[in-house]
Amino acid sequence: MATYCDDLLILGIGEDAAATIDPLKDIVTCGVKVFRTLLGQVGYVASCTRPDVALTYSYLSRFLASLTERALRLLLQTVRYLRSHPSLGIHVRPSSDPTKLTAIEHGDSSFGNATSPHPQTGWVVFINNSPLIWKSRRQSRVARSTTRAEVLALEEGIDAALHFANCTAPFYSNIRVGIGCDAANVLSLLLSGASSSAECALLPIIREMQDKACVVPPQAATDLVEQHRIGIFKIPTDSNLSDLLTKALDLGALTRLMSPSPSLSPVFGSEIVSSLPPLALRDRLMMEKERRGDGEELTA
Repeated sequence: MATYCDDLLILGIGEDAAATIDPLKDIVTCGVKVFRTLLGQVGYVASCTRPDVALTYSYLSRFLASLTERALRLLLQTVRYLRSHPSLGIHVRPSSDPTKLTAIEHGDSSFGNATSPHPQTGWVVFINNSPLIWKSRRQSRVARSTTRAEVLALEEGIDAALHFANCTAPFYSNIRVGIGCDAANVLSLLLSGASSSAECALLPIIREMQDKACVVPPQAATDLVEQHRIGIFKIPTDSNLSDLLTKALDLGALTRLMSPSPSLSPVFGSEIVSSLPPLALRDRLMMEKERRGDGEELTA
């Protein structure tokens, strides 16, 4: 990581400019091209090995079209941060049972404001107390309520968990996945199992159209949870590590899990997920055959 960041500074800015970053020159010294080059390299790190800079990368991506000096300073500070913490990353730790996989996911969303109306979605999946996959990004639509923002974040987290489980299914005979959510109103909405009259009227049409229609997010999340037996549990806000991917907070709780130190406290939800039933991973063709019950071959 240290060598990679040194190469960023030297190759992206040049040796002369890299030597004068402290104190930082004005924005003309580096320019928009260098900003985009450095940001692309930082984005590679943020998406592959360093979830602690995922939110920073998502924020700085907003300045690709109109660069500011503040954004350039923050980018260079991020590079220096990566350079000063080279040991942080993904440390895969052995499991007590190689045939079983237990994945814990924390998901959250921050509501927008006047300057940035789009909510920020963040989720991270932990395997043996180590972050393995994560995402921090702005939602494409302006949410009119915190409940909608949280539901959209949870739905995306469920999709990510199912994709991860399907990728690892050939290697494990038993997979358990649980998702922690700190929004009590969203949990009540999902666990109630009740749909509004409008949603109930739309469901037959949506099922007929299959992938050609947009699904109501709460109903889609509820269906996925019931269909694949994904556990949704309440997590305290101060224990929700995905909160660090949506807001500018102290990264200490996350970086401790990214260090090579073996003495780690378990991620919140470990005991809850361990008691859940295994996932029911079935493809759409098999589920349709089981629903029909006639054994007929389905056409494309």
